[in-house]
Amino acid sequence: TNYNMAKSLHYSVVRSPMDFVAINSYHAHPSADRKAMNQSSSLFRFGGVFRDIISTRLAGKPFIVTEHNHVFWNRYRYEQGLLIGAYAAFQDIDGLTVHAAPYSVSDPGTIRAFKLWNDPVNIASEFLTFFAFVRGDVKPSQGGVRVMIDADEMYRAGRADAGLSLNQTRLALMTGFSSECSGKTLAPSAPLLPGEVHVKQSGGSTVTTSTSGFSATADLPPADGAVTLLKRRNLLPSGNRSNGETLFVSSTGELTLDAPRRWLSVNTPRLQGICSDPGRTAELADFRILAMSTPGCLAAVSVDGMKPLREAERIVIVYSTNALNNGMKFVSPDMTRLIRDGGAETVLKTGRFTVSLRNRNAAKLRLYPLDLAGNRLAMIAPEKTADGTAQFTVDTAKDGASLFFEVAAER
Repeated sequence: TNYNMAKSLHYSVVRSPMDFVAINSYHAHPSADRKAMNQSSSLFRFGGVFRDIISTRLAGKPFIVTEHNHVFWNRYRYEQGLLIGAYAAFQDIDGLTVHAAPYSVSDPGTIRAFKLWNDPVNIASEFLTFFAFVRGDVKPSQGGVRVMIDADEMYRAGRADAGLSLNQTRLALMTGFSSECSGKTLAPSAPLLPGEVHVKQSGGSTVTTSTSGFSATADLPPADGAVTLLKRRNLLPSGNRSNGETLFVSSTGELTLDAPRRWLSVNTPRLQGICSDPGRTAELADFRILAMSTPGCLAAVSVDGMKPLREAERIVIVYSTNALNNGMKFVSPDMTRLIRDGGAETVLKTGRFTVSLRNRNAAKLRLYPLDLAGNRLAMIAPEKTADGTAQFTVDTAKDGASLFFEVAAER
């Protein structure tokens, strides 16, 4: 399909007559020579990579993400699984494809940008994306906002090169979101869905385009009033904690993004976890994070059919940090500029975490670090069990350099 890169309003008009919309979007796309890499957090940008995706959705048309990736060697790529997987489910998009090659039958070699089969961080992200998006652990929004773009006025005013503004795309972190282009040469409006409301397109964000054709928006400062609007239109419950500026809680209450803190939490019956800087704790419905020593994603998911975490006899804990090729060298510790690619051996950033699971089998639970083929490497008994909870501490420098930990009820 054509026109699946650009995020500007002009290309929303170009895609309007098409049967479906396909879009590609990346966080931290490398330089043309593959020697420089942005080391920012996508959460700090208010989930910018996902907002770029959803800004191109057109009402009434199937919407498919044909490529997405938090690209290696960005240090925050552990954010991908919960950010993309959870918000894709919340927005109920139609297709989601990571780019590229999450599986290979050949020798994997080194981790490389856009080649994922040897990157354990991306493997962990795809694992979480499956449960959030494909299995449907994250509930979709009911109702939402449709941004109306007056194409004739846009061209008259010379705003065609802009993208939708942060002020409007941040609404997608709280409620359903799409846009629609109207004008003399375009088809009539698609009917509003139940609970959906029109808002007029206003403002805009600069769109930057790389030499490889990749584009992204450069956000402008936000405006006030988003939360008031959504509550007035009954798209957010009155008790929703969003402030519309830095803190965004989904209408379902399952997703919370705190941009300045680089924090995202997902809290559903079968999948619960966070992306966070180190040193923070979290109290989710059945998964309590008491300590986490590194930046990373720490999540628990039921793999016992469709049972919730508190009932499941098999659970997988994911602890995703960072991974590099052995011997990679950079100009400076910020890892922005690469000097040497390194060898094929993968080096995982180790860390320590303490978690507590609420589960009806708490006294029987045992934890097993797993290799990437799912084989158990060791057994770790809970530190304590009390009041229907089991607490575990894992140090991956001692217990095994793993990202996956099976928690199973002993029979």
